[in-house]
Amino acid sequence: MTLTKNQKELLHLMYSIILDTTISATEKVLFVKTKSDIEFGRSFDQELKALLNELTFIPNSSKIVEFKEEVRKRALII
Repeated sequence: MTLTKNQKELLHLMYSIILDTTISATEKVLFVKTKSDIEFGRSFDQELKALLNELTFIPNSSKIVEFKEEVRKRALII
């Protein structure tokens, strides 16, 4: 699967978030699953939308809030 520039940049942000020690274990699990599914070849947009949906049901750390803002800035998912 070929990713766009924005998608590659967001995937890189996902890697950074996974390595961040300030996020919760639940947040980490959600990001690892999403990253793995995307790398496996699933649709980036669908997986990102599912991740954002899951994140609405849990408290978000500041890194996650920043990530969601980046997604909005790039107008990938409205």
